[in-house]
Amino acid sequence: MEGSLWDLIVIFFKTGALTFGGGYAMVPLLSAELVPTYLSGPEMQTMIALAQMTPGPVGLNTATFVGYQQFSFLGAFLCTFVLAIPGFVASTLVSCFKEAFQSSKAVVWTLSGIRPLVVGLIAGVVFFFADGSILSCPIANLWRSGGSTLEVSWRGLLIFAVVCVMEWKWKPSVLVTLSVSGILGFLLFGFVC
Repeated sequence: MEGSLWDLIVIFFKTGALTFGGGYAMVPLLSAELVPTYLSGPEMQTMIALAQMTPGPVGLNTATFVGYQQFSFLGAFLCTFVLAIPGFVASTLVSCFKEAFQSSKAVVWTLSGIRPLVVGLIAGVVFFFADGSILSCPIANLWRSGGSTLEVSWRGLLIFAVVCVMEWKWKPSVLVTLSVSGILGFLLFGFVC
């Protein structure tokens, strides 16, 4: 399950250059590129969860973690650098030519067309995390089997429902939401073999 450092660099550069919408919009693209060559599906989910928990953007943290896991410090540095550089260059160009971009109908139309794409990519993240948490079989298998292998994890669904109710009714801080989810996860999954 190992590819080359050059291939990994190309993956992160393409992701940085072609993704709009931030780190969560990168998850489906990274998952499609990294699994199964560099990571297994559960490893990818763990990597994204770790990237969310550590300070900094999800995409950059993922690049750092994957690069380090596969190719040590050099991999971490190069993957992080090539993921960040396209956004940095684009931001610099936009700030240099701010007036031209603001008045350009082509830019406005392009950004209007990209918005639905970003929504779709972020919806893809929901399905990505549903694998193994709410659905106990991979979503890809559902399409192949015509839905006959759908198994819903009642424990994962219960945690999801509790968090949705909490968010809707009380809007707690992220720390409270994570704590409640972690405690429920430990109680529901920790004692089950």
